[in-house]
Amino acid sequence: MDKAIEAIATRLFNDHSDSPATTTGKPSKLWAALEESELTRAWLSMHDAGLTLTDVFGLIRLSGTTRYAVPYADTLFASYLLSSAELDTPRGAISVALPASGDHSEYLEVPFGTTVDYVVVVTNEDTLVLANAGKQTPVANVGSDPVALVATKDLDVIQTTQLPATLSGEHRRRVGALIRTTQMCGAMDTVLELTLQHTSNREQFGRPLTKFQAVQHLLADMAGEASASSAMADAAIASFAYNGTPDLRQTASAKARASEAAGIVAANAHQAHGAIGYTAEYALSTYTRRLWRWREEYGDENQWALALAKDYLSPDAGTLTEAFFDEH
Repeated sequence: MDKAIEAIATRLFNDHSDSPATTTGKPSKLWAALEESELTRAWLSMHDAGLTLTDVFGLIRLSGTTRYAVPYADTLFASYLLSSAELDTPRGAISVALPASGDHSEYLEVPFGTTVDYVVVVTNEDTLVLANAGKQTPVANVGSDPVALVATKDLDVIQTTQLPATLSGEHRRRVGALIRTTQMCGAMDTVLELTLQHTSNREQFGRPLTKFQAVQHLLADMAGEASASSAMADAAIASFAYNGTPDLRQTASAKARASEAAGIVAANAHQAHGAIGYTAEYALSTYTRRLWRWREEYGDENQWALALAKDYLSPDAGTLTEAFFDEH
């Protein structure tokens, strides 16, 4: 990534002068700064700005390091879908609606719903819709960021078009999974950093916690899980940049690995922190609650592991050994 852009993005996402605003809306200062810097349109202006797809995902990863509730990655994803379908992308915060689960099958689930200006929806008729955020109902969720439900009948449609073949359901699912994987990698890095800081500063029996072997094991496990997830995410992003669509095996491996790692990293971090890790005033729970939600969105580790297994066991896949050597 361009060093100047990376420096600007890092400074913005880690500027602690704004309010976290996890339930009341977008932090005004951060979102305004992101829009002013044009970073919210990075995927749209990628080539004009001299960025690559890897750079765009680098920005998405940085967004995973912020404690603030901003729909940055969701807005980039929405802009990618709209531009690929040759629809105008409005300025403002945009979310991509997901099918709601449980007893809300007639609704759509909108990440950051009550804080965004627009919603992108794909209907059952394979139609891409851009709508005003409109009437939404906030719902509780395991994550720390707002989520809302919207009924399809309540959508205030602005633009609509037939979904192009290049934006198939499987393609959208892979891109969404890769975005969440990249965000999780950024969040896990931050969780590890917070845990290192806490265990280095906190003392027991006259020694920092990092001097205790049990704590060292927790930290080593966290570092290993985060590093493995990052490596697999990088490979999947490279496949997307090279092929124009995320490779199934690379994406499935990356999302499955990161989703599994998210649970381990979060559990180890809370064990190392103790009670303070659960308090609202301390940043850790903001990240771990996001990890718990992101690991489920666009498929959890079990769903992607099953998809990977089915692909390797398909009639034209050959043996697992042959498939491995074909890829390497």
